[in-house]
Amino acid sequence: DIPDIPGHFTMNNLTNTLLQLLRAALEPTVSPPSIPRLTEEDWNRLFTLAAQHGVTALLFDTILRLPEQQQPSRALKIRWALSSEAIEKRHAQQTRAAHELTTLFASHGVRTILLKGLGLSIYYPRPEHRECGDIDLWLNDCDKGNRLIEELGIKINHDSEKHAVFHYKGVMVENHSHLLMPSHRRTERAIDDFLV
Repeated sequence: DIPDIPGHFTMNNLTNTLLQLLRAALEPTVSPPSIPRLTEEDWNRLFTLAAQHGVTALLFDTILRLPEQQQPSRALKIRWALSSEAIEKRHAQQTRAAHELTTLFASHGVRTILLKGLGLSIYYPRPEHRECGDIDLWLNDCDKGNRLIEELGIKINHDSEKHAVFHYKGVMVENHSHLLMPSHRRTERAIDDFLV
């Protein structure tokens, strides 16, 4: 948690500011919000809060659209820009890995669906600014897909009932055999039958 600091924005005010900036990032046609003037300490706390929630690059897009007098210091903008650049590079690495894996699986008759973060990033104004911790793939034949990965000499962790986890070219990947939690077997079977 980020503590409140006397004389600065409360955590609640900081969260509201983050949400206003985030809304403008997700809806680029919306004008940037008119936010109160933040101190350097408040901007640093906002940066930390954005990083904790995986929205650093998204917020930076809006911050650059704010009037100059509402923006953080040059030093913090540089820090924010470097963080955003690292997120963009990670997104590109994950996108390449997802493409290579889905191509590998398809060449062996295994159908895939890209799930969650990376899959949903295409709906963001700047997909490369959607932070993703890993790649989530649903495979219609997870056992076969996992064997293909093991044939590449990659160790797979099978400890979870939900998915198999491995690292491919520096990217964590989860191969899911189910789209839903195991407690929803009947619904899942219907979805699986529809997809397969």
